[in-house]
Amino acid sequence: MTEPGARAASRFLRHLAAAPAVVELAVRMLADSAAPDVCWSRGWREPAGVLLLGPVPRAGAPRPALVAACSERALRDLLLRGLPRGEPLRVHAGLDWHLATVAELVDGGPAGDGEGGHVGVKRGGRRADPTGADGPLDRHDPAVELLRALAQAAGRDEHGRFVAEGPTLVGRAIEGGLPVELVVHTAGLLRSSAGTALLDAARAAGVACRRASDGLMGTLTPTRPLPDVLAAVHLRLRDARELSAARAAVVLAAENVQNPDNLGMVLRTADAAGVDAVVVAGAGTDPLHRNCVRAARGAVGRIPIFRCAELAAWAAGRRDQGCRVLGATAHGDRELFEADLTPPVVVVVGNEEAGIAPATLAACTARLAIPMAPGQDSLNVGVAAGVLLYELARQRDERRQRA
Repeated sequence: MTEPGARAASRFLRHLAAAPAVVELAVRMLADSAAPDVCWSRGWREPAGVLLLGPVPRAGAPRPALVAACSERALRDLLLRGLPRGEPLRVHAGLDWHLATVAELVDGGPAGDGEGGHVGVKRGGRRADPTGADGPLDRHDPAVELLRALAQAAGRDEHGRFVAEGPTLVGRAIEGGLPVELVVHTAGLLRSSAGTALLDAARAAGVACRRASDGLMGTLTPTRPLPDVLAAVHLRLRDARELSAARAAVVLAAENVQNPDNLGMVLRTADAAGVDAVVVAGAGTDPLHRNCVRAARGAVGRIPIFRCAELAAWAAGRRDQGCRVLGATAHGDRELFEADLTPPVVVVVGNEEAGIAPATLAACTARLAIPMAPGQDSLNVGVAAGVLLYELARQRDERRQRA
């Protein structure tokens, strides 16, 4: 790492008000003759986090890592992209609220040796078979029982995993560092060089790849035409009560969006627009449904997603903490392009037919309407989310240029 880069990392940690012990550790790591690997995360066109990865220590000792970020999104991005798979790590967190995300993605626990940090191995990509052999899958294999369970919402909740289907999504999950735990494929995947390359990438990441017959694959997923490949990916949705403006200054809340394809479009749009987190609320709103995962095009697993049992109460709490809570409705009290969208802000979109629930609307600081030409009075919820979030991004860029 160059000296200007080292100074930039140190300045970022101090600007973030990281714990003095963490700043001191970073200075030592940056001054080491064997300079650490450095991974930056960018928010909306500006640095949002940094991860320092120290040199590989003596055999058996955990490799030191230090992560600090200004948002949940940046933190998750750094841990997914920056942490190596399959080796012991000691991850030091810049701020206390980082610890829950570190614990989710690094399988282990707090160090008990007085040196601090969270010690463990990044989730995903650890073979049960040390020889690396990828045997055929039969219907009595425990993996079959797991994948069948993941076809149902209750199974996804119980096991803390979802299924990505098809070469595009499985490839993105592996390339993006998601905690992929198993890849299952049919012989059809091997008929193309792209399919072979996908399996090579999975094996290089330490992910077990199992071959299934078309008949068996047909029992693992209801998707038709049958996908040539699917993957089980670790993900547990956390409670929105963990969120605060300090952790997520820009949040999209989706209430009672029960069509999984629409919800997937919302998540994809939120990911592209750079929101810090998404909150989903309402019975039947399932971001891990296979159709949602497919429509989200890789956002599920990468963007932080939180569940909320009582969105009206949560929104009122954010409002009382000084956050703008903006409800998108056809009957708004002001037009979107006249509204101040300065963070911290929560943008709420609602059910495809009924819109936002009355109690949630009552908790909003403003109700915004998207202006439309005569003849239409509503937009698809994914399109509406895109219009709202990109107006927010436009205003953010405008403020930055004036500063």
